[in-house]
Amino acid sequence: MNKTLMCDMPAADAGKQCTNSDQCEGLCLAPPGVDLRTGTDGFGQCSPRQLNFGCKTRIEDGSIGMMCLD
Repeated sequence: MNKTLMCDMPAADAGKQCTNSDQCEGLCLAPPGVDLRTGTDGFGQCSPRQLNFGCKTRIEDGSIGMMCLD
């Protein structure tokens, strides 16, 4: 980490259906059990928190992809 102070707040829209992270306070994450092949189409759910560190399977522009943040 770069030693920047941050607040990790719960996201008010947690669990809402999404196709892009722009629709969420946090990330648009692929739900459990979804086909995880990168590039396939799908809907996700808004993350339960505003900050999402680690490797996450997310939905961007309706396509599944992987992103890692430390």
